[in-house]
Amino acid sequence: MVFEEELPMRTVLMDIHQKVKCSGTEPCDHCTKRSLPCYFDEKQQRVTVTKGFLTDLERQARLSGLTAPTQPIVAGEGQPEIIPDAIDLGQDNSQAIQDVPNTPASQPGLDDDISSETDPDSQAVSTVDNHLLTNPLISAETTHTAYPSGRPSYLGSSSNWSFGRRILTMIHERVFGTLPPAASLQFDGSTYDLGWDGRRSNVEGDNVVLPTADFALFLINAVKFHCGQLFHLFDEEYFMRKFSTFHETSDGASSGNRDRDLWYVHYVLIIALGKAFIVRASKDSRPPGADMFVHAMKLLPDITYLCTDPIQSIEIFCCAALYLQCLDMRNAAYNLLGQAMRTSVVEGLHADFVSQHHSQATLERGREVWWTVYVLDCHMSSLMGSPLALHEQDITARLPAFGGATQKSLALAIHVKLAKITASILQTVYSKEGRMDNRFVASIKTGLKNLAAVNDERMRSFPINPKSSESSISRLAAYLHLFHHTCIILTTRPLLFAFWQRRLERDAPRRVSSVGGVRSLLRVCVASAQNSVKILAMLQSQGLLESFIPFDLESTWSSALVCLITAAVDPTLLRGDTSWLPITHSLLDEMITRGNLVASYRKVELKRMESCLTQLTSASSRSIQALDPLISPAMESNQELDANMTQAESAPSQTSFEPLREWNSEDGLSGEQLTALADSLNFDDLGWLTFDAPFDPIVDDKNPLLRAVVKPLIYNHFCAGTNETEIKQRVSTIRDLGFSGVILAYGKEIQIYDRNGSNTETSPLVREHDEEIDLWKKGNLETLAMLQDQDFLAMKLTGAGMSVTNTLLHDGEPPAQLCEAMDAICELAAERNCRIIVDAEQQFLQRAIDRWTIDWMRKYNRNGKALIYQTLQAYLKESRPKLQHQLSLSQKEGWTLAIKLVRGAYISNDIRERIHDTKEDTDKSYNSIVEDVLRGTLPGFDKANFPKMELFIAGHNQISVDKATALIESLANSGKLKTVPEFGQLQGMADELGCKLLHRNDELRNTLPADRHIEPRVYKYMTWGTVQECMEYLVRRAVENRGAADRMKEDMSTMGKELRARLVNAFTRRS
Repeated sequence: MVFEEELPMRTVLMDIHQKVKCSGTEPCDHCTKRSLPCYFDEKQQRVTVTKGFLTDLERQARLSGLTAPTQPIVAGEGQPEIIPDAIDLGQDNSQAIQDVPNTPASQPGLDDDISSETDPDSQAVSTVDNHLLTNPLISAETTHTAYPSGRPSYLGSSSNWSFGRRILTMIHERVFGTLPPAASLQFDGSTYDLGWDGRRSNVEGDNVVLPTADFALFLINAVKFHCGQLFHLFDEEYFMRKFSTFHETSDGASSGNRDRDLWYVHYVLIIALGKAFIVRASKDSRPPGADMFVHAMKLLPDITYLCTDPIQSIEIFCCAALYLQCLDMRNAAYNLLGQAMRTSVVEGLHADFVSQHHSQATLERGREVWWTVYVLDCHMSSLMGSPLALHEQDITARLPAFGGATQKSLALAIHVKLAKITASILQTVYSKEGRMDNRFVASIKTGLKNLAAVNDERMRSFPINPKSSESSISRLAAYLHLFHHTCIILTTRPLLFAFWQRRLERDAPRRVSSVGGVRSLLRVCVASAQNSVKILAMLQSQGLLESFIPFDLESTWSSALVCLITAAVDPTLLRGDTSWLPITHSLLDEMITRGNLVASYRKVELKRMESCLTQLTSASSRSIQALDPLISPAMESNQELDANMTQAESAPSQTSFEPLREWNSEDGLSGEQLTALADSLNFDDLGWLTFDAPFDPIVDDKNPLLRAVVKPLIYNHFCAGTNETEIKQRVSTIRDLGFSGVILAYGKEIQIYDRNGSNTETSPLVREHDEEIDLWKKGNLETLAMLQDQDFLAMKLTGAGMSVTNTLLHDGEPPAQLCEAMDAICELAAERNCRIIVDAEQQFLQRAIDRWTIDWMRKYNRNGKALIYQTLQAYLKESRPKLQHQLSLSQKEGWTLAIKLVRGAYISNDIRERIHDTKEDTDKSYNSIVEDVLRGTLPGFDKANFPKMELFIAGHNQISVDKATALIESLANSGKLKTVPEFGQLQGMADELGCKLLHRNDELRNTLPADRHIEPRVYKYMTWGTVQECMEYLVRRAVENRGAADRMKEDMSTMGKELRARLVNAFTRRS
């Protein structure tokens, strides 16, 4: 059976009108015969796209409010306009659309093709906008900037200089609405002045004074020390033989023939480099060794005549290119090195350099020269953001043997491997194919696995311990470690930049999601930056920091940029380490002091970025995630109440596996860990680019799904209510069950910012009046008004806003406005006979929180009463000595220490080495603190005169609670109980444990003698606010208590039985 042929998918308009079959060629046969212009109607094309693509467009339209049924959704030129009503997204539309050739899309920032359905890479991304599918650093939107003269300057995708310029431009435009003034910025070739116009006509007029033989030998040795371990710049045997001949000849320094000797040009360049390394530069723009460099370049023959000694010519090009690179004349250096590369290829040095026409010494020299050219080309291509000149598969050259010098051979082998990894990164992550889809993640995986393969070899052969500032450091080892970290940063920086772009669209930092291993990947990027800074600081302390050769400066600059924008994107990724900034300034100052003008420009730009980020912060609102969901306002305050240690350590979300969850960045990464990270990456769902975006569609209180499902099934299980009526009803139910009362946390998110983007002139640290503090005060006073006798108010100090949080970060004194707010809260709490718990937060904030809370306890915990409680985290190794110190202080000064004891809730973000090594150690710490306080056996105190203190045992661990209650009964029976504790659990977590505590109290009432009767109070901890306001709290509760859904019936059944028993008892007593 013969089927009628289908009309070609691209049909000429005239063929359609004339109802003739179109050939589909361009121009088509019909138009060719008639010599007519051929017009294809692009809108009539039928194309094939995945159903996921259409579903995503529908989702985007819904979230963007594009509700008009006839509103077309345009994905870009070459992609179809889609009218939602015209396509049934629930049906298979494959019969309605046909294939289309790959057509470049013209959407700004989208360098992608439309792929057919058979292309697996095209299927990988279904949940993000198309403009996210490209490495943002290769976007066509920002490919150039302009010199002060107006001449355009290319922004290379992998260039450190370009990356810094992009960051500065974006933040300056975001804060001030204008581009930074070009006149104050550094551009290629603008820092130093060689005093030369580039012409070679006036060589005879040069007044160059060559150094004496001994000084020249010193300069040559300086070049060997600074460069000889990394690069081959001259053949020592040949070079020094010519050197001896030159200086032994009485007229060698003035011989007219010397100017035509290629060795002499080479010699003068080495002297120029030597002077640059050892001479402290003056503050003018002429660099040390410039006269020698210019003299050598004037004498350098044209490329036409350099073929007489190609290997020495290549060495000369490398010396000249390296000198120019040190002066930040990157374009000129890159071109000169290009001549070295081309000459090497012409001479076959890149191939297996074996020939009967060369001696073994020449073969060895050729291999050393080639790998120097290759490594420098990888460095300079990366710093320029340019493609590589040669592909790895074209290179078959052997590594030199170095006469059997094992260490030198090993160093070069690692050096070359890192250079090849750099080349691979440039050819994949930063290529046109560097899209954030299967190909992009495959590129990152390959890069990480390649780094993993060389990582252990580098650590084993050239170890460095950044933790120990006292251990000596090898300059060669430091270079290889810094190169390794540079490769990691280069690989991962596009992802960080994508989050930076998102950050500028938001009003505050937010926690980066762990979906697909992305958070771990960024942690590795940040750790490499931090470790680079530490290695550079070690070099500085031992006088080994390079001030002329550019690699230390580039490491300092790229590391500082990573840390700086990470602090703006998600500060928790820095894990409390703020030392990088002062160290970076110290490194740059050291280089500046030694005459490096490039470093002075970099420091100016860094300070400008810091200033802009401060302005951005001051204009930003306080949000629930101002620094991190884990250090958010009071709605997050329930976090510390002993989220089960096992869950905190080993039970991440089912959708957000983090392979390096337990990794301490200061320990460095093993090859095995890098490989595991690479294997864990999965960017099939790029929702992580929107910072926990999977939760965004449902957090609107008007969402019917949220009202119908989330509120009754989740919110009501964990929270107190959305208004005073609901809260009082929930509290009444809790009290009817027999609980002593509640701990209530204010959970409302308040945003204060100028939506027009204007900035206040006052830093968050020095605001005269802070509305955020006022609103925090108001919220806490409203919470107190809903409490009853002996209830608790829980608060987080970071809930008072960014100015208070910044003060905590800097370990400063509490602002006067905060102290006044705290006085008002304390006075109302005392009036209502309520108490206040100051919750613990992350360790880099906790020192100041402890100090402020102790001052408030000094003021309000007097006359044997406790109004304010401090939180002690038993998972910290310092918890016991901290308790002993604070109790001793209270005894000495005459106030009452009150402690809420928790295991801890910040294990995934706190500094790991400060936390107990195992859960068993944490259990032991927690239980022993309880026992010592109850018995009065805390070391350093007289048991007979144990100071009065208050203890609130917050925990969900059945074993710990059972031990505590058994000990209470035993000590009470014997009259030896020093402190009567109180208990509490989070609402919705371990509710059955609270009910069991109530039964235990009934048993104590019946078993203890009347004169020794005690009844420990039991509380439920709840937050309040709208569903939307409490969403992050609910998400975290779901992660911590993943079994809550399964246990809900059991808990509610237990509590229902308890309520019925109470009602029966009450009825019996009345009758």
